[in-house]
Amino acid sequence: MLTFQRVSDVTYQAADGSGWWLHVPATTSPEPTALDCTLIGHICLVTSKTKPVPCRELTLLKAYACGIREPESRQRWTSNVRYIVYEWRGDFSRPSIVIVKDCGGGPYYYVVDQLAFLETWKALAAGIDDATAWDVLSALTGTYDKGHEEGSKKLGTLFLQGRLKKRKRKGAYHLEILPS
Repeated sequence: MLTFQRVSDVTYQAADGSGWWLHVPATTSPEPTALDCTLIGHICLVTSKTKPVPCRELTLLKAYACGIREPESRQRWTSNVRYIVYEWRGDFSRPSIVIVKDCGGGPYYYVVDQLAFLETWKALAAGIDDATAWDVLSALTGTYDKGHEEGSKKLGTLFLQGRLKKRKRKGAYHLEILPS
């Protein structure tokens, strides 16, 4: 169960040993009770883009240090990004993982909602080191973010060109892209 310790009036630290910090605006509730996670996987095609995940349902799997490689390696990063992976067994959902990307700009939350991905991640994480896990998690979240950004740009361009049309077929609305 993920809980937080208050550090200051608006700052909390995860009390599970992962050590990530959370800044909560003074206008919200005192302690965070849910993380607003971006969905990655099949379920994001039929539901909204984000899902609130209750903190009480999260169990820490592992916190990965930033992606600084060994000195003899050609690939080196000097960022302070950390990835923390939680197991999430919601009341009515299949087991998933929640990825917290903790960086200087504040934490970002992702839930990977694929069939049996929790078991896949546990098997994968058992055989790789922290730097490789960092690479995999960075690629997974970065690819999703890049795809979402590119899709938003494309839809924005089509909207500005006046090529998007909402049509109703068989009682349901569909988005149609008009030719240029």
